[in-house]
Parts: sequence; C-alpha cells; structure tokens
Amino acid sequence: MRHQLEIDSVIKNFGTRQLLTDVYLKINTGDIVGLFGRNGTGKSVLMQIIFGTMKADRKFIRLDESKILPVPYQYPGVIAFLPQCGYLPRHQKIRQLVSYYLKEKEADDFYKDDEVAQSCMERRVSQLSGGERRYLEAKLLLFGNTKFVLLDEPFDYLSFHLAEKLIEQINIHSADKGIVITDHNYEKVLEVVTRLTLIRDGALMELTDKQGLIEQGYLLRL
Repeated sequence: MRHQLEIDSVIKNFGTRQLLTDVYLKINTGDIVGLFGRNGTGKSVLMQIIFGTMKADRKFIRLDESKILPVPYQYPGVIAFLPQCGYLPRHQKIRQLVSYYLKEKEADDFYKDDEVAQSCMERRVSQLSGGERRYLEAKLLLFGNTKFVLLDEPFDYLSFHLAEKLIEQINIHSADKGIVITDHNYEKVLEVVTRLTLIRDGALMELTDKQGLIEQGYLLRL
C-alpha cells in the first residue's frame, strides 16, 4: 500500500535568524529523497522537526493527506530517525538490540548473507568500530516496521565496502518505505536517490536532475 507524508509551512527561527522559511516537502513510499545544502542551512534541523524531537515555530505534517501528526514519532509504525550522534546504547550487545527492535523472522533476515552483522552479533556497541556501528544503526531502522525513515549522515565513518552494503539496503527497503538522506558524502547520496532537494536561503527546492546542484551553486561540477 502506498503512503504519503506531507510536511508543509515549516518555519524555524533561532533568535532573530529565520533558518527555515515556509518549507514544503512531500515524501511517498518508494521515494529516496536526497536532502542537500551547505553546512548550517538547516538539514538536520528539518529532519528533527519532521521526526518531532525539535519544535518549529510553525509546521503542518499530514499522513496520507488526512491525518495530522503533531509529533510523528509518537505514532507507531510511521517514522524512524537516524540522528548524527547515533542511538544504540553502548553497553548492549547487538544480538540483544536486534531482538528488541525486530521480530524473529525480521531478525533472521537481518543477519542473513551479511558477514558484518554476523560478526558483530556477540559484541557490545562500545566494541564496534565507528563504521560498523553506523552501518548497523541504519540497517536496523531500514528493517523496522515504519513507513518512513530519515537518515542523517548515514555514511559517516563507513568504509567503501560498508557504504556499498548500506546503499544496497536502502534500495531494497525503499520498495515499501519513503527514505530521506542527507550526508556530506554527496557522491554516495547521488548514487542512491530518486529525487533531489536543496535547502538554500531557508527555502527547500526540488531539483529535476543532478545538474541543478551545479546551477544552484551547491557543486562546482559532478
């Protein structure tokens, strides 16, 4: 079943500075949306507002064109968010965390044909490398039972091998999820996204192709 999350009229001020100005974004299941923008333009702030952990001066979030979601993360099965700082408790083993987050069949699939996940099963989060932790955090959310996933810097610390494995997982799970990605590693984001958006001067614009990133001054060249 197709679902839609509509984020409308988002305004966010920090003191006298208006960071986000009447932002609008529509995400459908099946979309992989790249959220681009220079440092400090509000990409992470927008994700936190959409998820519900940061207040906005104004916002309207609708699910499937009807249901208003004041705080989306409080509604089961709607949305998941990978923050820059990570979210897994450091003292827990991966095996335990996977059993908490996923049902038995999903947990089996989580490890299947994944040597990285299998090798980390009995290790605590504190014993993982930065790349292993980041990869498993993102993969857990993609396997979870939500319609939408927000990924903030998912490629941080990832080796080339892990980045390619994460791209594979994003492609697989986009079949039934709407996914938004922002990351400084724009080349990896461009490999996987189906839609491009850019925050500039507080506004969010939809770009028709990669050339738009050059025309808007985000990239010098591709």
